[in-house]
Amino acid sequence: MRGGASHRRGPSRLRWIVAFLAVSLLLPALAGADAGEEMPPVDVPPSGAADSEGAPAGSDGLEDSPVVLEEELQTAGPKLPTDWRPPVPSEDGWDWIRTTSGEWLKGSLTRMRDRVYEFDSDEFDDVEIDEEDVAFFRFSRPHSYRFRGQVVERGSGELRDGIIRVRLLEGGISEHPASELVSISRSAGLELDRWSADVGVGTTLRQGNTDQIEVTGTAQIERETAFTRQRLNYAGTYAEVESDRTTNNHRLQTFFDYFLTWRFFVTLPSFEFFTDEFQNIQARYTPGIGVGYELVENKRVEWDVTGALAYQRTEFESGTTAANDGAVILSTSLDLEVTKDLDWDTAYTVQLIVSDLGKTNHNLRSQLSFDVWGPIDFDFTFIFDRIEDPERESDGRKPDSNDYRLTAGLSIDF
Repeated sequence: MRGGASHRRGPSRLRWIVAFLAVSLLLPALAGADAGEEMPPVDVPPSGAADSEGAPAGSDGLEDSPVVLEEELQTAGPKLPTDWRPPVPSEDGWDWIRTTSGEWLKGSLTRMRDRVYEFDSDEFDDVEIDEEDVAFFRFSRPHSYRFRGQVVERGSGELRDGIIRVRLLEGGISEHPASELVSISRSAGLELDRWSADVGVGTTLRQGNTDQIEVTGTAQIERETAFTRQRLNYAGTYAEVESDRTTNNHRLQTFFDYFLTWRFFVTLPSFEFFTDEFQNIQARYTPGIGVGYELVENKRVEWDVTGALAYQRTEFESGTTAANDGAVILSTSLDLEVTKDLDWDTAYTVQLIVSDLGKTNHNLRSQLSFDVWGPIDFDFTFIFDRIEDPERESDGRKPDSNDYRLTAGLSIDF
């Protein structure tokens, strides 16, 4: 019976998922290149050209080397000169960082986010430097500098003595306290630079007195710009014992967030698809709109809360016909960097079904990730799902309200 029902409703289910994913993925383009994240090409002097005062582009009259930069900083005395200027923007120039310990790094800034500079060093490859460990930087390549108050400046930048100055692509120089910096991202370059992903898999195989197979899969894909964040999440588990299916559930979510302030954002749209054969749910679709707020965001802790209004349609494996309901969705996520090699991420969501509270459902996911090597992590994940009053199947059986899972596997960051 279940197989037949799945076959009849499969095409309709696929159309729902494809339609909502297509809308979500096209939103950045429909939003006008992320409300200014992409700018029309601006002519900038090539590397080695002179700026408006006759200084070599990219150096303000200084040789682009740590020896000269260090001499300038050391001889400036207790107060730096007030007339210093960032380099002229140039894709051919190098980016420089000096740490508080006096070490210099030459290369290309990938981005700055969550108070961490991600830097592609010419000598040491990819390195991460905490914000408080950066004493000076000079970024010749054009970047987007996002400051508090929804201010975004685009051009080359320089940090000295707690002050960031940006030489704007359209001309002029802006100045901001370094304490107001939220993020830095490339103004130009590959679209791929805005994307990150984490994909994981775990499996259990057993043969002998009992034949058993279990496979779990997870994926988190994210696209970020100065004002937007697009997220796509998947989690699923499939298991068989002695060729009998014992677990079969999948959850797919997508969100498009637009930040109205430094911490406050709207989500339009959000969408979730969920199926769990053993909770008598063939397909549950939940599109919605909501708002959120980042309570804490620093290098160690990220904590946000969201609320949304949604429509929910549930198709059952057997028994009751499909149900259409309204829902209020409340969720929170807390990401902790416990140590340099250990992360602990937890997310909880409750969908309050206002037309029938018995259909209210909960999802809790908590994951410990240990750095193994490079981008590879070893993950322990605890998942809890609950439906207050599960729908009975056609034979009268009522599924359990609670489902618990503990999985282990490997994941890779992109």
